[in-house]
Amino acid sequence: FGFDLGVRQTSAKAVRDEERIERGSILYAESQCYNCHGKQGEGLLAPPLNKTGTIRAREDKDSFLVKTISRGRQGSVMTAWLKAEGGPLDIEQVKDLRAFIYSGEYWGQVFDS
Repeated sequence: FGFDLGVRQTSAKAVRDEERIERGSILYAESQCYNCHGKQGEGLLAPPLNKTGTIRAREDKDSFLVKTISRGRQGSVMTAWLKAEGGPLDIEQVKDLRAFIYSGEYWGQVFDS
């Protein structure tokens, strides 16, 4: 019985994670992150997001990316995106973007539909 419960809990978490990643991919397109980071996350005016050797490889990647999206980057074109910092997104949307970036999935797919 306990095994079945654990499998269902893992599956439910996996579904929630997948939903967060999908929402993040849509936000990436709607917020026009691609103007600086590229449709494939390849980097244009801003650093690439789709490479494991860059931001995604940081030990503090979770907090770093949430802070960067939320507050922007001083001395760069990256502006604040969190509502509390003057941007249009709530914290859950920022976390959706983080999940999308770190998943490595769906780059460019939202633009193909």
